[in-house]
Amino acid sequence: MTEHLQLIKQYLLNNKYTVIVCVLTLVALFLRLFHLGYNSLWGDEIATVHFVSNGLEGVWNVMYIDGRPTPPLYYTLESITLSFLGHGEFAVRLLSAIFGAFSIPLIYLLGKELLDQRTGTLAAGILTVLIYHIYYSQEARCYTMLLFLFLIATLAYIRAMKTNQTKYWGIFALFSALIVWTHFIGSIGVGILLLHAILTILLTRQYGNIRNFLFSILGILLLVSPLFFVLVQVGSDIPSAASVYGLGVFFLPQALLKMFNPSINTYTILGGLFVVAALICWIIGMRNLYKTDKNALLLVGMVCILPLVFGEIVNILGFDVWYNHFIFILPFFLIGIANCINFSPNPSTKKILTVLVLIGVLLYVICGFPGYYATYTKDDWKGTADFLSNQTLEGDHIFGGATYYYNATADKTSQYSLSLETLQSMLPHDTNSTVSAYLVFSFDLSEPNVTEIASSGSPYLDKIIAKIDTAGKGDTELINWILQNTEEIATFSSKSPYHEIHVHKVMVT
Repeated sequence: MTEHLQLIKQYLLNNKYTVIVCVLTLVALFLRLFHLGYNSLWGDEIATVHFVSNGLEGVWNVMYIDGRPTPPLYYTLESITLSFLGHGEFAVRLLSAIFGAFSIPLIYLLGKELLDQRTGTLAAGILTVLIYHIYYSQEARCYTMLLFLFLIATLAYIRAMKTNQTKYWGIFALFSALIVWTHFIGSIGVGILLLHAILTILLTRQYGNIRNFLFSILGILLLVSPLFFVLVQVGSDIPSAASVYGLGVFFLPQALLKMFNPSINTYTILGGLFVVAALICWIIGMRNLYKTDKNALLLVGMVCILPLVFGEIVNILGFDVWYNHFIFILPFFLIGIANCINFSPNPSTKKILTVLVLIGVLLYVICGFPGYYATYTKDDWKGTADFLSNQTLEGDHIFGGATYYYNATADKTSQYSLSLETLQSMLPHDTNSTVSAYLVFSFDLSEPNVTEIASSGSPYLDKIIAKIDTAGKGDTELINWILQNTEEIATFSSKSPYHEIHVHKVMVT
């Protein structure tokens, strides 16, 4: 028995980083599966369910929706998953949770490949508990899948550049194509890797890599070529559809705040301190890379900085590109942060710095986890639907709302889209009528959005109702009608003021 224990102990000591990463992966899986079905599905997630509702044969049509071409790979996998598990919140988000959890060993391998095992393990540990990553691992969208694929593509690319073996160039080409088939913004990341390859070949004179490098580019182009036809067909619609949600000059600060803030929805001084601390550690880590490996510095720096610069520019121009579209840069920021422990070659100093970083991570967990897991982080459509079911009577009218949760037929009410024209035509004109009318406002599940915002003097009306399309009649009329003819009877808090759900009742006059 003692001999067996000794062997186990020896194995653990010889493979301590592997064991730690396996434990981290299990912890990550638990954190991403925990409360997976707690929140209601919100607008984008309900859109995912809608996209896959017609099965595999309908997934390709996602490319043509709204003039915003969306590659079908994630939705194909989602359609297969839901065909076995149904359409509940847990099932709809499960795919994202799995991709999120199994990104942990990949970031470890990336850190190990670029630096060392200790740094890779620390980066994996931070990703395990990072609320930004947990949040998108619990959202039925393609973002964690995009990150997962980009990690594999990057690992293959690094090995290809080091060995010039055809198999690694082939793996790089395959996963680069899969990235583009997942999200078109992923092509920015692939392009950065290709640009890094060109710079590295020129700077280090690795001219022997050129042949395989060109073949990998050809492979990528061939694999993604079917998407070109779709882009040509819908390309003219993209600018008009993309100009609604742009963050403008706020893209860059939002991106950094979201990544490192212990709260996914609110900004506080404490959260700002965590962001500042993370950026300081990243700068120190990049300084260490400059001293030890300038090629790794170039790769990490390009992947961290160039997508954010691109995002800032296109948002200033008014296009619909958001920080979560660039989630694939997250591991590179974390590797830079983890590398701050190599500030000094002295082993004792490294241990002290590692302990300090771990203390910072622990404080982050203490500050962030209670708020994240104990409160709703997405729109509370379940609560809204329950309220409407209890509040309404047979024959009542409901304007707006989410049909995914509220069943008007079962509740014996009538549900309509929300516009001034619909309101005026459907409301009962008989003052003796017993029918009541309710208005449900949300940013995410409202009618198509428009760019003009009218001023009503009400913060949430400005942010939410003003974005409702009124069939070309403008917003002011609708807002004024709502202010004059309704009263708020319920509010359901959510991820941000833009996502709060407000229920109004039409006043009887």
